[in-house]
Amino acid sequence: MLAKLNAGWTYTVLALITVVFSVPAILAERRWGMQWRQAREERAQMRKEREREAIENAEGPAKT
Repeated sequence: MLAKLNAGWTYTVLALITVVFSVPAILAERRWGMQWRQAREERAQMRKEREREAIENAEGPAKT
C-alpha cells in the first residue's frame, strides 16, 4: 500500500494522522487546562513554602 502512495497522498495521510492525534489533545486542554494550571501553581506554592521552612529551620532560632 505504501509503495502505491505518491508524495501528495503521503502528505495527506500524514496530515490526517496529525489531526487525529492533535484534536483530542486540544479539546482536553480546553476542557481541563485551567484545572491543571491551578493544580500546578498550588504545587509550586507548596514547594516554595516547604523550601522556605527548611531554610528557616536550618538557620536555627531567630535572634531577637
